[in-house]
Amino acid sequence: MRIVSILVLTTLFYLNTPAYATPPQCPQTLSMYAENKLTLKARHIFEEMYAKLGCKLSVRLLPPKRSVIYFNSSLIDGELYRLEDIEKSYTQTFVRSQFPLLSIPASLWASADPEIYKTRPLGYIKGYAWQERFIRQKPLLTPVAYKNEDDLYIAFNKGIIGSFLSNDPYVDFLQKEGLLSASLKKIMTLETRHFYHYLHAKYAPFMERFSELLAKEDNFAALYKE
Repeated sequence: MRIVSILVLTTLFYLNTPAYATPPQCPQTLSMYAENKLTLKARHIFEEMYAKLGCKLSVRLLPPKRSVIYFNSSLIDGELYRLEDIEKSYTQTFVRSQFPLLSIPASLWASADPEIYKTRPLGYIKGYAWQERFIRQKPLLTPVAYKNEDDLYIAFNKGIIGSFLSNDPYVDFLQKEGLLSASLKKIMTLETRHFYHYLHAKYAPFMERFSELLAKEDNFAALYKE
């Protein structure tokens, strides 16, 4: 009888104990494909947002194409930010933020010196789909591919290339920081580009909460501001 009484009391205890919600399902590892002052600022914004949602952010630095391979192989849980045209490269089911993190114009930029502009190659970033698409559409150009943006801008400052493709706010940011010292001008705006946050589909509940927070706070609006 003593054993039965203990079992009854134990059962009653658990029945009267409030049920605690299971912790939110958090993405474990995400990628970013460049590391500079601006992208580190973006990463910090993500870290703050994830913390508000009860999750700790772990980021792995990967080149753009390798990042997609890792995503499709489930070696990472998502990508911090990508253009929407990356979606056709995903073989895994995915979810994206309900709203863009940023919507920004992208342009062709060139040296203000017409001799340099006309006689030097066009620089672009290998693995950036919108830039590679532009290169394919302009077969008469002499393009030079770079692995990252830092190398591209160094080449432009040295006059190795006479033009390049980039986001308008990022060019403004680099000029303010003194990282783009060569005189330049905008040749044409090519498109407006929308950056989204991407995760594997199993994180749909988390992405819904992330999107709600994004709509409420619009954290990335100040990314290019001081």
